[in-house]
Amino acid sequence: MGDGGGIRVSGGAGGVTAGYEDMLAYADRIDASGDDLRSSSLSLGSLLADGDILTAAVLCPAEVAAVEGALTAVAGRAMLDSTGMEVQAGLLRSAVWSYRALDAALATTEDLAWDVAGWTAGAVLPAALVAGGLVVYSNPRLRALLEEHGSELGPGLQETLYDNPWMQEALTRTAPGLVQGSAFSLSALLGPVGPVLLGTATDGAWPSGDYTTAVAGLLNLANDFGYFRDTGGFTIGPVDAPGPRSIDVSESRAVNTIFRRQALLGSQPGTVQIIELANGSYIVQLPGTQALGAVRSDNPVDFATNAALMAGRDTEMERLVTAAMKDIPPGAPVMLTGHSQGGITAAALASDPGFTRRYDVQSVVTGGSPIARYDIPDDISVLSLEHDQDPVPKLDGLDNPDRPNWVTVRRDLPDSVGLSDGSETRDPIAAHGVPNYAATGAQVDDSDDPSIERWRDDKPELRRHGTRALLRHRARTMRPVVLMVVLCLVSACSTADRSEQPRYDPIPDSTLFARVQEVDGIVDASLSYSRTLGDEGYRGEVVVRPTLKRAEVAEAVATVYAILRQGRANATILLEVVQRDTIITDALPGVPSSGTLDELDELFGPQPGDGTPPPR
Repeated sequence: MGDGGGIRVSGGAGGVTAGYEDMLAYADRIDASGDDLRSSSLSLGSLLADGDILTAAVLCPAEVAAVEGALTAVAGRAMLDSTGMEVQAGLLRSAVWSYRALDAALATTEDLAWDVAGWTAGAVLPAALVAGGLVVYSNPRLRALLEEHGSELGPGLQETLYDNPWMQEALTRTAPGLVQGSAFSLSALLGPVGPVLLGTATDGAWPSGDYTTAVAGLLNLANDFGYFRDTGGFTIGPVDAPGPRSIDVSESRAVNTIFRRQALLGSQPGTVQIIELANGSYIVQLPGTQALGAVRSDNPVDFATNAALMAGRDTEMERLVTAAMKDIPPGAPVMLTGHSQGGITAAALASDPGFTRRYDVQSVVTGGSPIARYDIPDDISVLSLEHDQDPVPKLDGLDNPDRPNWVTVRRDLPDSVGLSDGSETRDPIAAHGVPNYAATGAQVDDSDDPSIERWRDDKPELRRHGTRALLRHRARTMRPVVLMVVLCLVSACSTADRSEQPRYDPIPDSTLFARVQEVDGIVDASLSYSRTLGDEGYRGEVVVRPTLKRAEVAEAVATVYAILRQGRANATILLEVVQRDTIITDALPGVPSSGTLDELDELFGPQPGDGTPPPR
């Protein structure tokens, strides 16, 4: 079970690869010093044949002999030491090359082992399921037990996967072989022509031991039946909202702020958010999965885009993001951020030479995103946040690379996060929620890990207290209104409304929103209840009276949170606070920084409360 421990950091300036590069740099310095010492030795040796010394040898043979002896000893020692230094440098380089070769060999062996295990399990899985079904069907006692306890299997699987993240890892790493092995095993029932037909149906992608190709084959197969088609017909344009607003950002909460804004972005369908910083750089924020169906609707932030990205294809979402960025000046520094699908899209764009020629992408920040297989250039820094219990960042079946430019932060979540569905069952999908990543971002902000500090030092604009203009764009449709398998297994195919298990009678949303409008100091409020993959809760914006002092603003906003706590059970809450056209949320004391259930319970007590904040 998760105990909610602190973060663990790999890669970056303190990572293994950075250590290898430091060792090679040290070897170069030793080698250069050896060359200098060898040159000095040769210079000393040349003095032995100097004309003046030869002349002096006639007049003072004993003294000159002593000098020559000393010079010979020093030159010889220097030559010996220079040779030793060059040998040491060579041994150090050889050690690094050996370590790297061993790391690569172990990684290849591990991938092969997972692939073989998946294919083997997949080959026998159909027969095993049939045999198991026959055994249960033929045994009345087993049938009775299944009927009595069958409903417990799904929650039991969820809880097992939450408590044992290594099982998620095993499932995702074996998934390509498992799916292909099962499919070819079933196709063999048609005789020799069956596997041939299956390979043809996947456009020749199957069989394959390559992860991306295997996913592409599964996607080709799904496309044949009309599912997960990344079809076009979308345009993008400015959102109908108040004009550009400035954002008051705290120096010490930069990463938390990024993911808090990602959470707010999730409540706005198909929206790309662009923040212009005072120094002329830009933060482009991309949303996570919003539409959960297998068939494309009027929102391209869906499973069709997820599947296309994991298959290594260009997507409509990438085109729309590029279009939203058209007003960013050439050469302006750009940071791409995203949660879930947004992070995958960000990594795909950062790996696209055509995109990086057009925009100066300097960094990528992701949360809960499987991006390990993207070849992001070394001159683009990457910060990836992942939760041990979150299955989504494991969907690419590979750990993030340990590179000097790539910092991965992992966190073991407490059991209370998995219980956020309002039941007694810990659910891995709950670990994917953006507010939980905002809470992890707060730990990153507080960390003094050398890799994080180096990442932070390379981005002074994120630590500078200042004003930033906010622009929003939204993708709009011009039409009428292996990943799914793994996600379904991890979440036990649950489509239940997680908020429908209250321990009290929740006040309807419309009533809550009306009460918020009546709070003293609140001028306007735009609120909604948002549901995305792994997260659901109240999101929106409240505008406060311009004359209020910060303490009065904090009190009014705390009252808004307390009112919303009387609504749906186990709903996360995350709001932006606007005063004088400036978003001031970060500067308010006592206002939730991530909106997780743990944070809300700590600040406001258990739900539902009485609609008033506790005294401070």
